[in-house]
Amino acid sequence: MAMRTTHRVQCGCGHMGAIRQVENDQPYSSPYDAYSPVDLTGARVEFTRPVDWPEILELMALACPACGAALNQGHIIKQP
Repeated sequence: MAMRTTHRVQCGCGHMGAIRQVENDQPYSSPYDAYSPVDLTGARVEFTRPVDWPEILELMALACPACGAALNQGHIIKQP
């Protein structure tokens, strides 16, 4: 089974999108994480090793579809 998490992203222009994370949470299996843009421009990326947000976002090359601005870690809305 895979655990799915949605990380909300907001551009300075007000456009809202998200990054959908799918994480393998099966015990005794290989690690796997995939990150996909939702309502944002960018690439889906997959990892079989631990990664941090700067690397994920660099490889995704996220941008706002409304204004074309590049998005970074500062655009991720913190969850309470």
